[in-house]
Amino acid sequence: TRSLQWIRVRSDDTRKQASSRGKEFELLDSPGIIPAHMVDQSDALLLAACNSVGDGAYDNQAVAAYLCEWIKALHLMGKGEQAAPRWREECVRRYGFDPLEKRPVSEIGAGARGMPGQRGQEDDEDEEEEMRAITGEDMLFLVADSKCRGNPEDAARKILQDFRTGRMGPVALQLAPRTAEDGGQTKVDVRKSAADALGRDVVERAARSAEDRRREEREERDRRGEGG
Repeated sequence: TRSLQWIRVRSDDTRKQASSRGKEFELLDSPGIIPAHMVDQSDALLLAACNSVGDGAYDNQAVAAYLCEWIKALHLMGKGEQAAPRWREECVRRYGFDPLEKRPVSEIGAGARGMPGQRGQEDDEDEEEEMRAITGEDMLFLVADSKCRGNPEDAARKILQDFRTGRMGPVALQLAPRTAEDGGQTKVDVRKSAADALGRDVVERAARSAEDRRREEREERDRRGEGG
């Protein structure tokens, strides 16, 4: 709804008796209002990804990583063709990696940043390297390394812009519920998706690491602003 509009609502019985208005009323439909505080932060992140929230109210890197993790989770649930049929193909074409294929831990995410799973220098070169699925945050840094000279903020903006402009193909972030317990939409467990890829202890440490990194970047921007 983009403007105020009146809708007349009446029962079938009222239609037969035009003179009767006992079961007839008019409803004023108005544009939707996003509440200032959202209990479900998942909904808030998805709204931010869709550019329905002011860009000063969210962290681009957190939203971009969550968006990637959400769409990946839909694919792992077997809903990829329904929710985002071209997303995987476009990731390969635009970013140079398959978001659903496992990669060496030394090249991505937590393993590449010195967290559990990284191989030590003493490991034998002939030993087969551990592989794991990539997370939404991994995708953010892969895009940063391949397309944005290692800058995760630019990578986040690129991911969000590609999604918002339709370059990743049609995407349905929320699907119709399958059961009465789904609460209006098909449940998507993003945390479980990341935990299955990394292990729950690594997920928690990666989340803390990402938050520390974003805080340092904000402090650096503040220092530059004060210096200017």
